Order: sequence, then structure tokens, then C-alpha cells
Amino acid sequence: MVHLAKVEEMWTASAAGRAPGSPVIGSDGEEHYGAEWQEAPKLPPEELYSLWYGTIGRCRDEWAGLVADGGLDVECTDDPDYVVNRRRRLVDILEENLLHTGQISIIREAIDGLVGNGAP
Repeated sequence: MVHLAKVEEMWTASAAGRAPGSPVIGSDGEEHYGAEWQEAPKLPPEELYSLWYGTIGRCRDEWAGLVADGGLDVECTDDPDYVVNRRRRLVDILEENLLHTGQISIIREAIDGLVGNGAP
């Protein structure tokens, strides 16, 4: 869940033309590549859900603004060697979520015992 929140924030920041914030950047102001894999097992389920849902909510609001402000064909210029548009970043987010959907269900079951598609 932390990884998905991090990816959501990272690609949304790229589409918005801004530096990423939490959870990509830690409380020390630095990015710690791969830290989500070490930190997530230490967090209680409530904190994991809060982080994930909070990030998704902020990013959803930001995407609504991005669509209203120029649409999805605006180029993302954060990486001059890999120029893509907002539409591609949105697909990147979707792809990452699809890659991990089955895995997150298995992990969620192990954490809190919930199964199926219902809300926690």
C-alpha cells in the first residue's frame, strides 16, 4: 500500500510539474528509494489505509484540476530524456495499480483478515 501511494504521488507530481511530496519524500526531506518495502511492515493497518486513501484523495483532486487546466495532452517536463504527457502518467498510475492489485489483496488478508472487494 505504501508503494502504491508513493507511485500515485510520484506520477501525479510529474504530471503537475511539481516536486513530489509525501510519501515519496520522507520527514527528513529526502527520498529514500525502496524505503517503503522496509517501513510498511512496521505500520499498523489503520496507518497504511490512512496513508493510501489520503494520497489517493489528494491526487484525485489534483488530477481534476489538471484536466480542467489544459487537459491530458500537456507534456510533463520533469525528465528531459523521457518526455511524456499527462495521459501517459495517468496510464502509468493505472498500470502500477493493476500490477499490484492481486498482491495487495493477499497482503491485506494477511494483515487484517478481510477478503473480497468490500470496503474495510
